Amino acid sequence: MQRSHTCTIYFDSPELTIQSVKASLQEDGLLVKESTGALFVRWSDQGPELKVIHRAGADVRVEAAAIGLSTEYEDRLLRCHYAFDIEFNDLNAVLDEVNTLIQVQHILLCTSEGVAFNSWNSALSGEA
Repeated sequence: MQRSHTCTIYFDSPELTIQSVKASLQEDGLLVKESTGALFVRWSDQGPELKVIHRAGADVRVEAAAIGLSTEYEDRLLRCHYAFDIEFNDLNAVLDEVNTLIQVQHILLCTSEGVAFNSWNSALSGEA
């Protein structure tokens, strides 16, 4: 079984929901299906599928604070109570067709004004 990879967008906007980002993703031309509170996103029928979930609460806040410790994003991440996780199993397939991941990250970052963390390279990005 392949290891799951995640890009997490941390933010502090309680009004953002899975429904509101679903509309933004669809408006940008992505193929989006919803099932049991998660979104499944593709660029096309042949491309890799990304799963987007919404999380909230104390666990997200603790996680965000730990990831931001001693970085330029520390102050922003200390305020985050919410997260969108973009999950996928095949890192090589997603990086080979990187447009979907970039587009989903961009939409979620712009919508949330959040900070992104990639599990596969520990990179943080967003407005500092």
